[in-house]
Amino acid sequence: MLRRRKIIEACLEGKPLKETAIAVGLSPRSAGTQVSQILKEPKVQQYFAEILETEGLSDKILAEKLQYLLNARNIIYFQHKGRVTDERDVPAHETQRKTLELIARLKGHLKEADRGSVDVQVNLMGLVVQALKQDQD
Repeated sequence: MLRRRKIIEACLEGKPLKETAIAVGLSPRSAGTQVSQILKEPKVQQYFAEILETEGLSDKILAEKLQYLLNARNIIYFQHKGRVTDERDVPAHETQRKTLELIARLKGHLKEADRGSVDVQVNLMGLVVQALKQDQD
């Protein structure tokens, strides 16, 4: 399990999976395939969940953050001759779209192509963890 933990921690730090797999002793020829198989294991998925809980990122907190992002807004300012003359509060459509896509992936409704899908999911989870940590600071 130590090898698996090192792989998971490297993933969450944003390190390339194949390089990490080779560094922990997996064969360079099959490192990519082996890492993908390791990351699909239920114990490994449980370890990811434990890391999130340890970082204070419970399902409830993640859901609250996603709900907030799903309703994200932008303020657009209009100016004339260097002075702000008007402002409009509008939906932040791109943020909302990306949040919907993230929710769909997390719930398993949106699947990546088979090639590299685990890598995408792990990198996605790492990005979520990092973004939520930054937001809490």
